[in-house]
Amino acid sequence: MKETFYFSHDYNAQHDEKIIKLMSKLGWEGYGLYWGIIERLYSSDGYLEYDCDTLAFGMRSHSEKVKSIIEDFGLFKKTNSNFFSTSVLKRIKQRKGISEANRQNALKRWKNNNDANTSRIGFASDAKSFRIKVDAKNENNKNYESQNQNEDEPKKEHTTAMPSQSDPYAIKLKEIKLKEIKLINSKQGLQQKENPNINLVMEKFYEFNPGLNFGNKTQRKATEDLIKKFSLEKLIGMVDWYKTKMSDKYCPTATTPLAFKEKIGDIKVYADKLKNNNIVNDLGNI
Repeated sequence: MKETFYFSHDYNAQHDEKIIKLMSKLGWEGYGLYWGIIERLYSSDGYLEYDCDTLAFGMRSHSEKVKSIIEDFGLFKKTNSNFFSTSVLKRIKQRKGISEANRQNALKRWKNNNDANTSRIGFASDAKSFRIKVDAKNENNKNYESQNQNEDEPKKEHTTAMPSQSDPYAIKLKEIKLKEIKLINSKQGLQQKENPNINLVMEKFYEFNPGLNFGNKTQRKATEDLIKKFSLEKLIGMVDWYKTKMSDKYCPTATTPLAFKEKIGDIKVYADKLKNNNIVNDLGNI
């Protein structure tokens, strides 16, 4: 089943003046046909081709009734070849605005997490650099003691001693060690830098799935795996092609990077049935 969205249905819609006129002429059948048309408008981004015969066939009704619903009660408006509902367009715009805001928030959270991981990586590098400097200082101290030791004195064996509580280097090393322990125990830990093209590919899925969560780690990992497997250029080409076919009831449902990855075999079979050799070749041996 393809992924769908819901739309609000006013509980008192049947008491609207235009709906009352519709029901007085076509009864509850006309009321049901009206909401059937509304559903199709939402699934088509607010516009439908003005083809009463096809609409009537899809709803198992008569074209005269569908034409009357569209034209006679002021419920819809027509362009040259399409028709639409102003209330449907308004609500689609509101939904897209909410989805875009959620997407931007997810991207912001992901960026903040990525910046935090980068800071931790930088901290680990600084700690390593500091240890190298301290080790070099200790080695120089040993060489200095060896060169200035009296030949009559017995040679001192260097042993590992506990650092002095007043030694600034020892204190600094202790602080670094404690921070490193906290870092190791952190739930997030150190993460490798992600492929910079992940967001570019997810934008492609967002074009037909506005509910896609850009901050979802599973979706981002699936996107990265797809890029590694097919290359950025081929993957974008496949997603663009899939977008043109997803309305076909025989097309596998894969509106997220994870679903696309899991159903890549089914998508290849579907492309092979359509004799699309370019897509089949890009998919290669699954």
